[in-house]
Amino acid sequence: MMYMLIIMVQGSLPWKMPGEYYDQDNMIAIKRTAPADLICIGKAKVFQTIIETLYSYQWGTVPEYNKLIFMFEKIVLDMN
Repeated sequence: MMYMLIIMVQGSLPWKMPGEYYDQDNMIAIKRTAPADLICIGKAKVFQTIIETLYSYQWGTVPEYNKLIFMFEKIVLDMN
């Protein structure tokens, strides 16, 4: 879901650049190594903290949903 929001705000992701094609192995490698500040540029910078929080979770960890909801709410409130 976060990647979709970022695409809507900034138009692309490092592995989905318009006019470029990456095979599945390259896309996976980029997704695993791309830091949040490379993914969240321009107007999408507001999502960087959320992406960093999500990246910090280990596989199988239950996300702190209340924390994530609060982070989204803060973004919306800061826009006003």
